[in-house]
Amino acid sequence: MSFDEDARKKARVNWLLGIVAFVALCAYAMFFFGWLIGFVVITPVIGVAVAVFVVNHGAGGVVRLFKHMALNELQGVHHAFHDRPVCIRWQGGSCQTAAADVFAILDHQTDATALRRLALQYGSDGFFKDEDGRWWFGESALLDWLQRRSQSLDTQTLRLHRWFAKEVFPPMHKKAELAGEHP
Repeated sequence: MSFDEDARKKARVNWLLGIVAFVALCAYAMFFFGWLIGFVVITPVIGVAVAVFVVNHGAGGVVRLFKHMALNELQGVHHAFHDRPVCIRWQGGSCQTAAADVFAILDHQTDATALRRLALQYGSDGFFKDEDGRWWFGESALLDWLQRRSQSLDTQTLRLHRWFAKEVFPPMHKKAELAGEHP
């Protein structure tokens, strides 16, 4: 017998035992208290049975539906480095990070010239602008830029580099690999 068949059989037995217990309790209450008072006594049991059914079969789907509706408009996966949000998305077989979020964490001042210089240095896959005008780092370009910036022994940059390299990118790669999206 497989696990699914065993689980289904166990669920059927549990439902049958619940129905038998409910009928027995209902008959007991109605015998001792009469029809009206017996129904009033048994009503909380009916409520519990309905609540258990709703929680087991409906509440999880409703929670997932509300969560999907709330997060539907967001693009990417949002992480936080020391309570500062960082937008990271999986696209084209690699992780991409919003440059503005990285610059904000490091208090790095940028202008149009610096952004163009980064785009020339890392190419169209490493540092690029999307159709909405937001700048994005590719995974390897971000790690390289943070490594170069950390040469000045900036501890915040070192922590951020370690956070991306150890805690953010590997789980995203693993998740994509399990989903069959990894190249």
